[in-house]
Amino acid sequence: MNPEPKDTINGAWMPTVVFDKETGVEREKLQAAFAEENADARVFFWPLSSLDMFEREASNTNAYSIPKRAINLPSYHEMSEGDLRRIIMVLNDMIIDANK
Repeated sequence: MNPEPKDTINGAWMPTVVFDKETGVEREKLQAAFAEENADARVFFWPLSSLDMFEREASNTNAYSIPKRAINLPSYHEMSEGDLRRIIMVLNDMIIDANK
């Protein structure tokens, strides 16, 4: 996590979770799980070389792999403990399902 110096409040914009390939957890599963909880999780950013205006660079295997198994978690300044618990529950459920 980002450091939070004294007398400051971290904005915590777009905290991201990335699952290992071996877990089988994919973006669509994550989006569906968060949507079911009415939580606004967002897809992880695609690599720039995947956009039409840039030259595709196939050797960027990590850059192309990560968005398929990552999600930007809901974040805003007034998140309650209950909101955090719901987000953690979704992630825990994903981990439990991946380990079955």
